[in-house]
This record gives sequence, C-alpha cells and structure tokens, in this order.
Amino acid sequence: MRLRWLCDGTDRLNWRDVAVVIRQADDKSAIARQSMGDAYGWGVGEYLLASAVDALHGANWQRSGKGERPKPIPRPSVTTADMEGQNKNEASSGDPFNDKESGVFTGEAIPVDELNKWLGWVS
Repeated sequence: MRLRWLCDGTDRLNWRDVAVVIRQADDKSAIARQSMGDAYGWGVGEYLLASAVDALHGANWQRSGKGERPKPIPRPSVTTADMEGQNKNEASSGDPFNDKESGVFTGEAIPVDELNKWLGWVS
C-alpha cells in the first residue's frame, strides 16, 4: 500500500486504501478504540481472567460461609442484571409460546412404545 500518500493531502489515497487501513488496524489502535467502545482492551484473555477471579471469589465465599455473595467483575457491555441472571439455572414451567414466558420447553417422560406410536413408527 502507498502509506507515504496517507497524509500528504492529495487525492491519491482511494477508498480501497482507506478500507485496508481500517481492516488491518490492530486491537490497540485508535480505530479499534472507537469501534469497540467500552469493550476496548478486552480480549479472550481478559474475559478468561475475569471468569477465573469470579470463580475464586465464589469458592472463597462458599468456604467462609459468611457475608454476601461476591459480585462478579464488571465486563464491558454486560449489565449487572445479565450477570446475576447467569447464576440462576431455573426453568420456567409456563407456556413456551407465550412472549412473557422464558421460552424453555419442559415436559414429562413417556414410555418409548407410546412415543413410537405418537410418531407413527408403530410396526
């Protein structure tokens, strides 16, 4: 690419050159900072480290048996309600087709013969 033409004030820099500069910018560039917003600087390693620290805080809290449950380390673009919701593994028993329900399908086990009959696989 013609990098010497990038800032010379002429029209020799075309749109493809601009696209290449943006696409090839690394994670620590001003372009990345602008496009990533508050997630700037958070890579896979940072997310894994935050998860490990949250796990350690939780384990220490469980062993101590005292105090309030530790709050998770804030992550970019994730609200506190979202993070607290991750700890709840509760399935709703409501109608999964209702917009106000969780959308989780629940049911009861039936014998295999009954299922085969329902599916039309009766021999």
